[in-house]
Amino acid sequence: MTEGTPFLLLTPEDHRYAMTENHQLLKSAGRPAVLSEVKIVNEKGEAVSVGEAGEIIAQAPQITKGYWNRDLETKKAIKNQWLYTGDIGVRDEHGYIYIVDRKKDMIISGGENIYPAEVEKVIEMLPEVLETAVIGIPSLEWGEQVKAFIVLKKGKSLSEQQIIDHCKRNLASYKKPSSVEFLAELPRNASGKVLKNKLKEPYLENVNKSV
Repeated sequence: MTEGTPFLLLTPEDHRYAMTENHQLLKSAGRPAVLSEVKIVNEKGEAVSVGEAGEIIAQAPQITKGYWNRDLETKKAIKNQWLYTGDIGVRDEHGYIYIVDRKKDMIISGGENIYPAEVEKVIEMLPEVLETAVIGIPSLEWGEQVKAFIVLKKGKSLSEQQIIDHCKRNLASYKKPSSVEFLAELPRNASGKVLKNKLKEPYLENVNKSV
C-alpha cells in the first residue's frame, strides 16, 4: 500500500519452504514485518479467530499519519493509530495472512457475506471463460444479489444457466450468480484495473429512479 511500506512479508526462507513443502504459502501476503503489528478485525473492531475473514488493520512506524488536506479520508482510514486497509483477509494457524477481497466489493445478500473474488475464481475454472467480474446489484428481497459479467474466449460459447449450474456445484448455493451478462470486454482504467463501479452504475440509477 502507498500508505506504508510493506508491513506483511514473505521471507526468502518462506519462499524456499513454499517451493518444496507448501505451494499454497505463495498465495499468502506474508506475516507481519519487524516493528509491524497486524490484526484482522470484525465490524466492531474486535480481533477475529484463525480462519475467520475480517478487515486487515495495521500499526507500524512507516505507516502514514494521514492524507494531505483530506481530514475526512484520514479519519475513515486511521482509527486509534491503526490503519484500516479496506482489505478482507484471513490468518492461518501459523500467522500467515491471505487476502480474500476488497471490503468495498463485498456483497451482502440475505445477511450472508459473499466475496466476489471467490465467485470469480470458480467461474474462471471453466475453460471457455477468459475473464469475469462479479458485483452485487440491488435486490428488494435480499438486499443485494450476485451478478456476473463474463468475457468468453474467442470462438467459445456458454449459456447463463451453464455458468449458474457450475457455480452451484462448486459454491454454497447462496453465492451463485442470480444473473449473468456476457461482454466483449470488461471496462478498465488506464492501469488496467476493472471498473466495477462502471458495471454497477445502471443498477444504481434504476434504484434512484424508483425511489
